[in-house]
Amino acid sequence: MFRAKTDVPAADIDKYLPELYAYAREHYKPGHEDKVTYSLPPEPPESIRYSRADKILDESDKDRMPFSMDEMRKDPALLDSPAMKRYYHSWEKKKSVTKTFSSEVMRMVREKYTKASAFYVPAGIDKRTFHKIRSDYLYKPSRNTAMKCCLGLKLNCDEANDLMQLAGYSFSPSDPADLVVLFCLEKKIWDLASVNYLMDSFDLKDLDGFVPE
Repeated sequence: MFRAKTDVPAADIDKYLPELYAYAREHYKPGHEDKVTYSLPPEPPESIRYSRADKILDESDKDRMPFSMDEMRKDPALLDSPAMKRYYHSWEKKKSVTKTFSSEVMRMVREKYTKASAFYVPAGIDKRTFHKIRSDYLYKPSRNTAMKCCLGLKLNCDEANDLMQLAGYSFSPSDPADLVVLFCLEKKIWDLASVNYLMDSFDLKDLDGFVPE
C-alpha cells in the first residue's frame, strides 16, 4: 500500500484507524445525496471581479484609486503595488466585506499566518491556485482544494462546514472520503500527508488525487 510522506510516524497515524472505522460506521448514510449546494449571489459590479480577493471596490471609490480598473486588468501586478496596499489599508477601515470563499480564506490566512506560504505549502495547494483564491473574489475551488483549505487553516468541523458552503459544497455522509476529512478535523489531524494516509488505508482516492492500487 502506498504510504504518504509525513513527519508523523506511521504508528501514530495507525492508532487512529480503529476510531476512524467506528466513526465511519456511525456516521455513514448510504444513498445520501446533496453534496453540492453551490450558488452565487447576484452578479456584482464588474469592479469586484478585479479587486483583491478579500476586498470589494464600489463606484464611489474609483476616483480615489491610484490606478484605473482597466490598468489593473491589463497588469494584475498593480494589485500588489505599495500604492494599492496603502489604498486598501485606508479603505478597509471604512467598508464592510461580503463573505465569499476567497474572502474568508484570506481573512483567516492573515489572522493565523505571518506569510501566505506557511498556509498553502503545507496544505498542498500550489502557488497558482492560491493566487486564484487571493486575486479572484468569486473564485470557486474544487472540492479537494476547499477541503485542503479547511485542513491548512486548522478548522474545526463547524468552521469547515461553513467554509465548504461558501465554496458551494457540503460534506456528504454517503462519501467515505468526506467522513475521513471530518474525522480528521474532529481529531485535529490537520497534516495533509496524515489525512491522505488514512484515506489510503480506506482504499480511497486521496486529496492529492492518488488512487491506491
